Amino acid sequence: MKNKDPQSLQNILAGGTDSLLTRLAQQQADNNTLLGRVRALLESNFTQHLLAATYRQEVLVLVADSPAWANRIRFENAYIQKTLINQGVFSEIQDKVSELPILRKIVVRTAASEIG
Repeated sequence: MKNKDPQSLQNILAGGTDSLLTRLAQQQADNNTLLGRVRALLESNFTQHLLAATYRQEVLVLVADSPAWANRIRFENAYIQKTLINQGVFSEIQDKVSELPILRKIVVRTAASEIG
């Protein structure tokens, strides 16, 4: 007979490594770590306006808090990409020694564009 008592989210997530919730929680943790690394390397006027960062298929997606800051970050795109590569967060080429992820492109979006 199955237990129908409510479970905590922590218990559900600990239920197995292949569960959808476990993978989502790990992806969110990875995204938060990435956002922290990006913020640590950029100027403070950018970092206070970055809400999220994700990386997939050689593309870094940064989410800004407003269209104005998204445009400003887009304007500095080359500088940001160069900084992230020079500081060892990403690589320009496949590097089998360090196994850094390759960064080909940065896309900047606004929080509003993510909602609607």
